Amino acid sequence: MKQLRYGAKGRERPGLLDEEGTVRDLSDHVQDIGAETLLPETDDRLRKLDTASLPTVDAGERIGHAVRRQGFWDRRLPVLREDLAHLFGLIMWQICGEGSAGFQ
Repeated sequence: MKQLRYGAKGRERPGLLDEEGTVRDLSDHVQDIGAETLLPETDDRLRKLDTASLPTVDAGERIGHAVRRQGFWDRRLPVLREDLAHLFGLIMWQICGEGSAGFQ
């Protein structure tokens, strides 16, 4: 059993690839495939499922990224941008001095 995500970009759903190569829907059992889904206890619970009883997914569905984005950079990006802008300002101040147009 391999876990995967399928569906339109940005609206992927959790699924798995069973032993026969059929993509099955896991959305009744997990919200998404992410770090919490890969924990041993969750993985054990999913392995105990009867995969044949899970709904099949249309063969034409897009297979997305295996694991959803964890959001670290989503949360960190605004702060990182502010830090980089501050660093850039300090560098420009060192190069141009206080008399540069940006510091008046």
